[in-house]
Amino acid sequence: MHQIRLEKGRNIAANQLNNKYIVYYGDAQQFVHYLDYQIVNCGKHDLFLPYKPRLMKNCKMLILSGLLLLSLNACKEDSDPEPLQTGKITGELRLTDELGVEFSNHINMNVTAEGQSVGISTASGNYEITNLPTGTYNLTYSKSGFGTYKRFNIQVIAGADETVLNGIDYLGQKSTTQITNLSVNFNTVDSTYGIGCDIFPTPVAGSPRAFRLFFGKSGTVGPTDYQYTPSNTWLASTGSGQITGYPRSEFYSNGFSAGETVFLIAYGESIRTNSYIDPVNSKKVFPNLNLGAPSNIVSFVLE
Repeated sequence: MHQIRLEKGRNIAANQLNNKYIVYYGDAQQFVHYLDYQIVNCGKHDLFLPYKPRLMKNCKMLILSGLLLLSLNACKEDSDPEPLQTGKITGELRLTDELGVEFSNHINMNVTAEGQSVGISTASGNYEITNLPTGTYNLTYSKSGFGTYKRFNIQVIAGADETVLNGIDYLGQKSTTQITNLSVNFNTVDSTYGIGCDIFPTPVAGSPRAFRLFFGKSGTVGPTDYQYTPSNTWLASTGSGQITGYPRSEFYSNGFSAGETVFLIAYGESIRTNSYIDPVNSKKVFPNLNLGAPSNIVSFVLE
């Protein structure tokens, strides 16, 4: 242990190591020369070195480099981002066959938040979609054999309570019902229309089959090109579907005029339609139609 007296009159205890001194106590704030030694303030420890101008220049450079490195490390630590907070959506669904009979197992319906995560329903029909940043999401429900269903504008706030969807979504299988021999007639007695068709497979007692009508203004009428479709599906309990007393006012109030040609087509549909409104064109979409077996197209002039 060496005792070195500085110009300030303080004794400093130092240990010699390879011709250098590590100073344990000192308050030198600048380079202080004493005989052939000088003290450099290096933060936690002062260096007590033989005085050589070139050596001191190198030491000074070393000190500045160390301070710069410390500064960069501090900036790096300060710039580390906060952990991203996320939210989640939870809901419940039920699966049915095309005749509306509910299954006992509701597993493996994929529920996708557009561009984000996927939730998969459990056997009881519960699902959740996690790791969602704050935003508004459109949900798509899909499973092999089922028509794709959609829900729009579901709001999620990250870090808040989960977004719970109200109610239970009942989702049906796609229809296998086929419609043939579609016809339209006008009843002059009461000025209403009658619509008839054949249904296959023939419905069994207690399990009617459904079909949907699409009315349009051209021969391309169909599920994506229609002027009007009734709000309900039609149910047939026999192999011959008959609709009677269909009023002309239904056509007048849905964009048709007297003397205009109306085109009609029909499709088999499941009891649970999985229908939703397309936000782009405001038309209803019917995912469970039997698109592979449309009826013939018929036309008539509106009285």
